[in-house]
Amino acid sequence: MAPGVGDPKQSLWLQLMLAGIDRSFRDLTRAVPTAPLAVETMEGFPFAWQAELVAEHDLGICCDVGHLVVRGDDPAGFIEAWLPRIRQIHLHGVREQFFSGNMRRRIDHRPLGGPGELVDVPGLLRLLEARGFRGPVIVESRSRADLAQSVAALRRAMGE
Repeated sequence: MAPGVGDPKQSLWLQLMLAGIDRSFRDLTRAVPTAPLAVETMEGFPFAWQAELVAEHDLGICCDVGHLVVRGDDPAGFIEAWLPRIRQIHLHGVREQFFSGNMRRRIDHRPLGGPGELVDVPGLLRLLEARGFRGPVIVESRSRADLAQSVAALRRAMGE
Protein backbone atom coordinates (compact mmCIF):
# COMPACT_ATOMS: atom_id res chain seq x y z
CA MET A 1 0.00 0.00 0.00
CA ALA A 2 1.21 3.49 -0.71
CA PRO A 3 1.82 5.24 2.63
CA GLY A 4 -0.36 8.27 3.19
CA VAL A 5 -2.58 7.64 0.17
CA GLY A 6 -6.24 7.63 1.13
CA ASP A 7 -7.57 7.80 -2.41
CA PRO A 8 -5.92 5.82 -5.23
CA LYS A 9 -6.57 8.72 -7.60
CA GLN A 10 -3.80 10.55 -5.69
CA SER A 11 -1.19 8.06 -6.88
CA LEU A 12 -0.25 7.28 -10.48
CA TRP A 13 1.27 3.99 -9.30
CA LEU A 14 -2.03 2.93 -7.70
CA GLN A 15 -4.02 4.00 -10.75
CA LEU A 16 -1.78 1.85 -12.95
CA MET A 17 -2.05 -1.07 -10.54
CA LEU A 18 -5.86 -0.83 -10.46
CA ALA A 19 -5.94 -0.64 -14.26
CA GLY A 20 -3.90 -3.86 -14.32
CA ILE A 21 -6.29 -5.48 -11.85
CA ASP A 22 -9.22 -4.39 -14.03
CA ARG A 23 -7.59 -6.03 -17.09
CA SER A 24 -6.96 -9.21 -15.09
CA PHE A 25 -10.55 -9.36 -13.87
CA ARG A 26 -11.81 -8.79 -17.43
CA ASP A 27 -9.53 -11.52 -18.83
CA LEU A 28 -10.52 -13.98 -16.10
CA THR A 29 -14.24 -13.46 -16.47
CA ARG A 30 -13.94 -13.90 -20.25
CA ALA A 31 -11.78 -17.01 -19.96
CA VAL A 32 -13.95 -18.75 -17.35
CA PRO A 33 -17.33 -16.97 -17.46
CA THR A 34 -19.17 -19.49 -15.27
CA ALA A 35 -16.45 -19.94 -12.61
CA PRO A 36 -17.33 -18.57 -9.16
CA LEU A 37 -14.36 -16.19 -8.96
CA ALA A 38 -13.71 -14.33 -5.73
CA VAL A 39 -11.36 -11.51 -4.72
CA GLU A 40 -9.71 -11.89 -1.31
CA THR A 41 -9.53 -9.09 1.21
CA MET A 42 -5.83 -8.34 1.66
CA GLU A 43 -4.11 -6.77 4.60
CA GLY A 44 -2.02 -4.30 2.61
CA PHE A 45 -4.65 -3.17 0.12
CA PRO A 46 -7.91 -1.52 1.17
CA PHE A 47 -10.83 -3.43 -0.30
CA ALA A 48 -12.59 -0.14 -1.02
CA TRP A 49 -10.00 0.52 -3.72
CA GLN A 50 -11.16 -2.48 -5.73
CA ALA A 51 -14.82 -2.65 -4.67
CA GLU A 52 -15.99 -0.88 -7.83
CA LEU A 53 -14.11 -3.42 -9.98
CA VAL A 54 -15.58 -6.33 -8.02
CA ALA A 55 -19.08 -5.02 -8.68
CA GLU A 56 -18.35 -4.11 -12.31
CA HIS A 57 -17.06 -7.63 -13.09
CA ASP A 58 -19.69 -9.33 -10.88
CA LEU A 59 -17.10 -11.12 -8.76
CA GLY A 60 -17.49 -12.72 -5.39
CA ILE A 61 -15.46 -12.00 -2.29
CA CYS A 62 -13.23 -14.21 -0.18
CA CYS A 63 -13.52 -12.48 3.19
CA ASP A 64 -10.25 -13.05 5.06
CA VAL A 65 -11.18 -12.02 8.58
CA GLY A 66 -7.58 -11.96 9.81
CA HIS A 67 -6.52 -9.61 7.02
CA LEU A 68 -9.36 -7.26 7.90
CA VAL A 69 -8.34 -7.28 11.58
CA VAL A 70 -4.69 -6.59 10.71
CA ARG A 71 -5.82 -3.58 8.65
CA GLY A 72 -7.90 -2.33 11.56
CA ASP A 73 -11.16 -2.88 9.66
CA ASP A 74 -14.29 -4.23 11.34
CA PRO A 75 -14.96 -7.79 10.06
CA ALA A 76 -18.60 -7.74 11.20
CA GLY A 77 -19.23 -4.46 9.38
CA PHE A 78 -17.52 -5.76 6.25
CA ILE A 79 -19.60 -8.96 6.32
CA GLU A 80 -22.81 -6.98 6.82
CA ALA A 81 -21.98 -4.70 3.89
CA TRP A 82 -20.80 -7.37 1.46
CA LEU A 83 -22.63 -10.56 2.49
CA PRO A 84 -24.44 -11.08 -0.85
CA ARG A 85 -21.05 -11.27 -2.61
CA ILE A 86 -19.11 -13.23 0.04
CA ARG A 87 -18.43 -16.72 -1.28
CA GLN A 88 -16.15 -17.93 1.50
CA ILE A 89 -14.65 -16.88 4.82
CA HIS A 90 -11.02 -17.40 5.81
CA LEU A 91 -10.33 -17.58 9.54
CA HIS A 92 -7.03 -17.37 11.37
CA GLY A 93 -5.91 -15.72 14.55
CA VAL A 94 -4.36 -12.29 14.92
CA ARG A 95 -2.14 -11.09 17.78
CA GLU A 96 -0.44 -7.81 18.54
CA GLN A 97 3.30 -7.82 18.92
CA PHE A 98 4.68 -5.03 21.08
CA PHE A 99 8.11 -3.47 20.67
CA SER A 100 9.85 -0.85 22.76
CA GLY A 101 7.75 2.15 23.73
CA ASN A 102 4.42 2.26 21.97
CA MET A 103 5.54 0.47 18.79
CA ARG A 104 3.42 -2.52 17.83
CA ARG A 105 2.17 -4.49 14.87
CA ARG A 106 -0.52 -7.05 14.25
CA ILE A 107 0.56 -10.51 13.18
CA ASP A 108 -1.88 -12.79 11.41
CA HIS A 109 -1.99 -16.46 10.44
CA ARG A 110 -1.76 -17.46 14.09
CA PRO A 111 -3.99 -20.13 15.67
CA LEU A 112 -7.44 -18.96 16.74
CA GLY A 113 -8.21 -18.45 20.41
CA GLY A 114 -4.80 -17.97 21.92
CA PRO A 115 -3.82 -15.32 24.47
CA GLY A 116 -4.40 -11.84 23.09
CA GLU A 117 -6.64 -13.04 20.25
CA LEU A 118 -8.04 -10.09 18.29
CA VAL A 119 -10.60 -12.04 16.23
CA ASP A 120 -14.01 -12.22 17.92
CA VAL A 121 -14.68 -15.85 16.97
CA PRO A 122 -17.96 -16.26 18.91
CA GLY A 123 -19.34 -12.97 17.60
CA LEU A 124 -18.32 -13.79 14.05
CA LEU A 125 -19.95 -17.24 14.15
CA ARG A 126 -23.14 -15.77 15.60
CA LEU A 127 -23.25 -13.16 12.83
CA LEU A 128 -22.71 -15.73 10.07
CA GLU A 129 -25.44 -17.95 11.50
CA ALA A 130 -27.87 -15.06 12.01
CA ARG A 131 -27.35 -13.88 8.41
CA GLY A 132 -27.73 -17.40 7.01
CA PHE A 133 -24.25 -17.64 5.50
CA ARG A 134 -23.91 -21.09 3.91
CA GLY A 135 -20.55 -20.79 2.18
CA PRO A 136 -17.38 -22.46 3.39
CA VAL A 137 -15.52 -21.17 6.43
CA ILE A 138 -11.88 -22.12 5.95
CA VAL A 139 -9.52 -22.31 8.90
CA GLU A 140 -6.00 -21.36 7.87
CA SER A 141 -3.23 -22.95 9.89
CA ARG A 142 0.50 -23.46 9.58
CA SER A 143 0.80 -26.66 11.57
CA ARG A 144 -1.26 -29.49 13.03
CA ALA A 145 -0.81 -27.97 16.48
CA ASP A 146 -2.15 -24.62 15.24
CA LEU A 147 -5.07 -26.37 13.59
CA ALA A 148 -5.88 -28.28 16.80
CA GLN A 149 -5.85 -25.02 18.80
CA SER A 150 -8.07 -23.30 16.19
CA VAL A 151 -10.56 -26.18 16.12
CA ALA A 152 -10.73 -26.14 19.94
CA ALA A 153 -11.40 -22.38 19.85
CA LEU A 154 -14.16 -22.87 17.29
CA ARG A 155 -15.74 -25.61 19.41
CA ARG A 156 -15.68 -23.36 22.47
CA ALA A 157 -17.22 -20.54 20.44
CA MET A 158 -20.01 -22.88 19.30
CA GLY A 159 -20.64 -24.03 22.86
CA GLU A 160 -19.43 -27.59 22.37
